[in-house]
Amino acid sequence: NQAAMAYGVRQLAPRLQGAYLLTFDADGEDDLTRLPELVQLLNEDPSRMIFVYRDGRKERLLFRLFYGIYRVVYRLLAGQRLIPCNIMAIPGWMVPMVAGSPLLSLHFSYPPLRLGLPYRAIPMARRVRYGGKSTQNISLLIQHGLIGLTIFYEHAVARLMLLAASMVAVTAIVSVWTLIVRILSPERFPI
Repeated sequence: NQAAMAYGVRQLAPRLQGAYLLTFDADGEDDLTRLPELVQLLNEDPSRMIFVYRDGRKERLLFRLFYGIYRVVYRLLAGQRLIPCNIMAIPGWMVPMVAGSPLLSLHFSYPPLRLGLPYRAIPMARRVRYGGKSTQNISLLIQHGLIGLTIFYEHAVARLMLLAASMVAVTAIVSVWTLIVRILSPERFPI
């Protein structure tokens, strides 16, 4: 579905000067009667796109726990606040930049963050899903999350390298300190 949305945006991009692009999931959980409100917000400030996220997760405790862990890991590795966006309202002048991102097909809502485009994030109450529960299992959710993290792969790799270097430095310091203590106090710490 990410690639399909990216394809649609790329087809529309040349035609949206002076207009807005609104994207949303078709699962029934978003209140589409609020779309005019988003258009009004864009009319008031066309310099920022709008991310709308669903407020009030209703998943099981285990899912919420892992999702919370993912949010922390994402923040630490990507250096960005995670915005689980389900609706985007994009001013027409931004659409070509979003459409031009080669990462758009991987994860639709993260490339605007990667591009550093100005945005505003607002919550929306979650509604009842069409057809009941989601068919997406934990494995697919993990894959989706990891793909989202790859959008910021340079940040993630740099931070992981910094963490590894810090661990090596701490290990070296502790090792040297232990060696010094053993040399200076051989009776207390026999080898």
